[in-house]
Amino acid sequence: MRDVGRAGMRSEEQSKGPTTWRREGDRVSAEAAELDQLFALTLDLLCIIDADGRLVRVSDAWTATLGHPPAELTGRRFMDFVHPDDAAATQAAFAELRAGRPVPNHVNRYRHRDGTFRALEWRAAPFQGRFLYAVGRDITDRVRAEAEHRSHVRFLEHLEQLDEVIRTTADLDELMVRVLDASLAIFGSDRAWLAYPCDPGAPSFTVPMERTRSQYPGAFAQHAVVPMLPAARDAMAAMLASPHPVVYDPRTGRPSPPPLAEQFSIRSQIQMAVHPKLGPPWAFGLHQCSHPRIWSDEDIRLFTEVGRRLADALSSTLLLKDLRAEARRKDEFLAMLGHELRNPLAPIRTATEVLRMVNPGDPRARRAQEILERQTTHLSRIVDDLLDVSRIAHGKVVLRREFRPEAVLCDIGLPGGMDGYAVVAAMRADAALRSALIVAVTGYGQLEDQRRAAAAHFDLHLTKPVESTDLERVLASWAARRAGGPAGHHPA
Repeated sequence: MRDVGRAGMRSEEQSKGPTTWRREGDRVSAEAAELDQLFALTLDLLCIIDADGRLVRVSDAWTATLGHPPAELTGRRFMDFVHPDDAAATQAAFAELRAGRPVPNHVNRYRHRDGTFRALEWRAAPFQGRFLYAVGRDITDRVRAEAEHRSHVRFLEHLEQLDEVIRTTADLDELMVRVLDASLAIFGSDRAWLAYPCDPGAPSFTVPMERTRSQYPGAFAQHAVVPMLPAARDAMAAMLASPHPVVYDPRTGRPSPPPLAEQFSIRSQIQMAVHPKLGPPWAFGLHQCSHPRIWSDEDIRLFTEVGRRLADALSSTLLLKDLRAEARRKDEFLAMLGHELRNPLAPIRTATEVLRMVNPGDPRARRAQEILERQTTHLSRIVDDLLDVSRIAHGKVVLRREFRPEAVLCDIGLPGGMDGYAVVAAMRADAALRSALIVAVTGYGQLEDQRRAAAAHFDLHLTKPVESTDLERVLASWAARRAGGPAGHHPA
């Protein structure tokens, strides 16, 4: 049977004449020409690979994409060009193809002839006979765009995280703690710190706040005064001279100052001068102690924005702190003024009593005594009102009086951030004072000022200077109306 089969095959081959063989040759040559044309014209990376992973044939696009001429590629193992970080996944994909399973999409990086790497996406069919056929496409630009998009999203998320911290913090110490803690989390660094002032000409500086990982203790005692050593002076001078963060890492070749680097395990760092609108600049920095970190362009851009936001936050927080200190000093001044004004009241009252006893029957003395008593009482009320206005303005007390005045003279411009309009509103809200006569005695005498006084529920509006006779006439008129009818509000 075997001989018969062989004989039949020989008979079939012999039956093919020269024409048939010529046609077969032409067909093979045409297919080879078509394949040559395809490998020459395609924009994709076509290749034929043998079972050992060697490149048998590559398209011209390999040279255009990776810079290698075909002679440098054919006969070489394709794994020689794969990025080391992608080698394991690429070997696993090749094993799948050898086992007869397709790999529809595989992404890895191939080395360009200039030493850079390009991202390629592959599609390959399982082995057919001795060879594997694959096609790749350069997706470097797409991968870069996707990476930039992810980076931008992270950038915005980190800034929103920081903005939330700043928006919800008004206290200076709390602000520094929360911003530095956020910086540790955002950058994955080991130590974040603030130094003040960033002034190489100063004899010393302090570290108002520092936050660290537990395994890397703080470099400075918080709030301690640190002498301005040459290394710190040079670092601060560099920060002030640079419009960008100053980076100490292997990429820049700038080593961290040796004394601090050795003492506090600083293997790389980034720092910048922060310029609030109030006072001298501050220094803001991050230390990496666990490894010699290379600070990426994304890190530097984000750190710059964090520094700018920190400067704005320090500006508003320091301004608020100054305003509070100013308000506290004003309160202390008003309290002192009240005490100083009260001091002469006691001897004045005593003198009034002595005057009464010395000249009990003299009408002029009695008149002088009445004036003294009335003015002393008036001055005492002014002092009490001055202190009450300060307390009310800061929400410390509600306006309450042990005596219940029937008539009140109130200026419009008052100290303590509370004007006469606010005072009359508070008094009208008090049932004990609602029916009192309240007269605006002010230097604002325009028609619009009179309208505002009436709208604020002042009974009358008198423009300074007010003559005593005018005031007596107003009070007498009001007393007559009060005696003749029910007490109530009397419009101006």
